[in-house]
Amino acid sequence: MRILTFLTVVLFSFSASAEKAAFVAGFEDLPMMPGMIQAGGDSVSFDTPSGRFVEVYVETAKADKAAVESFYDRTLPQLGWKKKNSAAKGFAFTREGEELFFTVDGKTVRVELKTP
Repeated sequence: MRILTFLTVVLFSFSASAEKAAFVAGFEDLPMMPGMIQAGGDSVSFDTPSGRFVEVYVETAKADKAAVESFYDRTLPQLGWKKKNSAAKGFAFTREGEELFFTVDGKTVRVELKTP
């Protein structure tokens, strides 16, 4: 009986944490930093013969560029992304021929994915 109770608690705990994980709409596996929300109606996505292009905007009340960059520096390498560069307002990653750019401007973060 104790094993069944333990498994039930573990299962519900896992379900609760899985529900908290949010992903940026338009991307299959781009986690949204806690505290961010998707900006409505500002996304663009299309496929071309040479690749795809996705652009979305997310907003946050608290984060600055350093916090956003730190979150994605820890998160994206686990998903196969490699850090490409960092600049004054943004940073970038690459994976399998695609480039992922983040531009932080105040409370707004522009995320752009493209095939070069």
